[in-house]
Amino acid sequence: MTVNRTATVPKRVDVVGVPMDLGASRRGVDMGPYAVRYAQLHAKLERLGIESIVDHGNLAVPIRESAAFDDAKAKYLAVIDDVCERLAGVVEKAVREGGLPLVLGGDHSIAMGTLSGLGRARGGVPGLVWIDAHADINSPQSSACTACRSGLRCRKVTRWQIAPCRSGFATSIRARSACCASWASRPSR
Repeated sequence: MTVNRTATVPKRVDVVGVPMDLGASRRGVDMGPYAVRYAQLHAKLERLGIESIVDHGNLAVPIRESAAFDDAKAKYLAVIDDVCERLAGVVEKAVREGGLPLVLGGDHSIAMGTLSGLGRARGGVPGLVWIDAHADINSPQSSACTACRSGLRCRKVTRWQIAPCRSGFATSIRARSACCASWASRPSR
């Protein structure tokens, strides 16, 4: 691994894990924080020249079997919102204390908490580059497919003023699935 010595290396990195799979259609992504740490995350950050690594551990996230299932079109949304609100608090505190937050997921829904915390700490909406496997920005009203929850998170981030569209860019790395195609033809709500 080659380190670019002209890059600015943060003095402090704040690591927080969010072992959540409630916003994903498949199980297993909740193991992400454990896998990344097991792969020697701290040692690799130290080799980059990070002076201080503050690991906040993992946020408590209920498992599917015990989580409240509010709405068949937006599964676990209330639970996800609660986890993201707690994540936003950790990210905001880390930034205010001079740290660079490194959030380990989990599924894509953690972007809501990460961006919200950054926005609070910086006093404005952060810029956003959203790269996702799907180009969907659905709402529960625009899609009957609950497996396409990535679009719901992206829609919430962009439409509900966590990061308005004017400050971001979204792209897809593969064609959206047929069940999620309905968002493009529907008016935003």
